[in-house]
Amino acid sequence: MSLIASTGDAPKTPGTDTTYWLETNINSLRIRSFIWTVEDNFISALSLNRKLIENQYIYHVAEELLTLSNDYSGWAFEPKNSDYVKIKINQMSLQANTTEQVVVSVINQGIVKDTITLNPNNGLLEFEDVGYTISGKGVFYFVFPSQEVYSDSSYNDSLKSDGFVCYPISGEGDTPEDADYTKGTTGNGLNFNVSAYLDSSVYVTNCKIDYSQFMKAQFEYDFLRMVVSNSNNQSESAERNLGNNQLLATESLDTSMLTIARKYAHEVKEAIAAINRTFDNFLKKDVSFTVKRRVL
Repeated sequence: MSLIASTGDAPKTPGTDTTYWLETNINSLRIRSFIWTVEDNFISALSLNRKLIENQYIYHVAEELLTLSNDYSGWAFEPKNSDYVKIKINQMSLQANTTEQVVVSVINQGIVKDTITLNPNNGLLEFEDVGYTISGKGVFYFVFPSQEVYSDSSYNDSLKSDGFVCYPISGEGDTPEDADYTKGTTGNGLNFNVSAYLDSSVYVTNCKIDYSQFMKAQFEYDFLRMVVSNSNNQSESAERNLGNNQLLATESLDTSMLTIARKYAHEVKEAIAAINRTFDNFLKKDVSFTVKRRVL
């Protein structure tokens, strides 16, 4: 026999926290693993990638030398209109009047989530690849120690970008995460190349109950495929004679008859149509999307 945790927010010890443990066996573990696989396939089949705009540049080529005020300067980013927008910072450039490395802190909800090291070149606009994807709730700050930068103090429209809002910030404090930041409207020498896209994975997870028929079809289809492949096949004659392999293959592949494969294909189509009607279409009227799923 084996032991597995059945509930609890923190790890529980089998010997002392027996209320949180159940006795099980290898077959129970196989069933549990199969159910997890079905859930993963369900989410994968309905994960839609809807591109907004790739490579949105936010920069100002400046020649005026400016000493930034306060302790820290930077930019703030947050999704526009939807919690399902993901923002990727492709490139960054800091027009600082130095050739020494400058560390940019990524702050979310008062915590330094990451740091990005930039290599300024005496104020020249030279973009560096960073490939940082914003992941989490709330506003993300990209801040660096205030210093001499080249900036023409150009006005920034915080709403001009598709899929996200961004604006310059300035803060006072002992550390980047403890500083008090205020919103600004003029550039500060930090520049970006940003992509934004819609990611439906969180949406699908939150709305599983609305796709119960498709979840059922996913379970039946995955179970049938498992039986056809029968990775746990044993040598007893009774095991070998349990099913008709040709009939099982027809049920799992043929969509021209009323088979499980056809039912699955129908439920996939219905579920995706439902998402198309409800999932943040207002973000961009001409948004294009692709559906990634298995071809039956």
